Amino acid sequence: MMYMATKTALDRFNSMDLRDYAGLAVGIVEGKIAFKNKDPKKVMKQLLAQKEDKEVALICVPKVKMAMSL
Repeated sequence: MMYMATKTALDRFNSMDLRDYAGLAVGIVEGKIAFKNKDPKKVMKQLLAQKEDKEVALICVPKVKMAMSL
């Protein structure tokens, strides 16, 4: 039996160009940027309003190049 590998949220995030979102919180729904705001609480609220079966992620994009660890 063979299974197709699916892209995870982290795989999708790693391939995104987020330069235009520097200093913002970004809400990703099903691998696409759906929300953006300076206030992460607002983005989180929008993400929590999504259907439970949707894959969502919240990313805070730094203003300068730096390493981030969660």
